[in-house]
Amino acid sequence: MQRNAVMFVPNLESCEPSMIFYSSTRPRVSLKVFLFKIFKYLNCPRSVFVHALALMDRLATGDDQLKLNEYNVHRLFLAAVLLSERHFATGQNTIKILSIVAGISTIELTAIETMCLEMLEYRTDVDPVLYKAYADRVRDASVSARKSDLRTKVEKQNLRHAEKDALRRARRLISAKANSFDINFN
Repeated sequence: MQRNAVMFVPNLESCEPSMIFYSSTRPRVSLKVFLFKIFKYLNCPRSVFVHALALMDRLATGDDQLKLNEYNVHRLFLAAVLLSERHFATGQNTIKILSIVAGISTIELTAIETMCLEMLEYRTDVDPVLYKAYADRVRDASVSARKSDLRTKVEKQNLRHAEKDALRRARRLISAKANSFDINFN
């Protein structure tokens, strides 16, 4: 059985540079889940992701037409990760693997990568001072997220303890009331 699939293959010559990053529909996966998925399945060094953030920022600030939103941030980050991987020559992930993880075609990802390179004027290097600033921001965000997760766990534990205490008190109260009325359940 043959499937008829319509694939978006942009014509780079006739396309507005920033429009290639936009998905025709809102992604079903939240950015948080998408980032987790990329981080988990690509198994890249953290330096690749820090470098990708710097490239992504350069892309977004270098083009007045390109404003980050829910329709383009997934693709833009994916392209930045791809360029960063190539910059560091990790060679771990092919364009096919990246497209499978992201859920887009290899043709589309190749077109996005090409447009990114053109917008960056083929300069994928990041100034070491700027890289350190991004690395610090990522570290701070990571520490903050861990603290938040820890607080949430502690709050849940406290809530469970409070619920158990309330249940114990209720049982004691019911038992005391039953004893005061001299009720025999036999």
